[in-house]
Amino acid sequence: MTPSAKSFENEKDETKSQNIIHRYNDKLGYKPLQLIQDTRPIVIIDEPQTTLSTELAQKSVKNLNPLVMLRYSATHKEKLNMMYKLDALDAYNRQLVKQI
Repeated sequence: MTPSAKSFENEKDETKSQNIIHRYNDKLGYKPLQLIQDTRPIVIIDEPQTTLSTELAQKSVKNLNPLVMLRYSATHKEKLNMMYKLDALDAYNRQLVKQI
């Protein structure tokens, strides 16, 4: 289990008030979160400026132990490792939109 995973768990006991992803499942033999973390998922986030706007949301995504995180937006507030940029003028010149 990753160190950050402990911050999302109820350390006293696992009760019904805890999210199911953090509860041990007898049928699985693990907590669902552990299975997700072990797969090293590719996380795709649409509009990260709203989706990742809180510290808790950012910790939650990092807690998934992603292999890579792709963030799609037309209006990034924080630009990290930008792979491609398509502005309004380029879209118009490529005839991807009818007008600006």
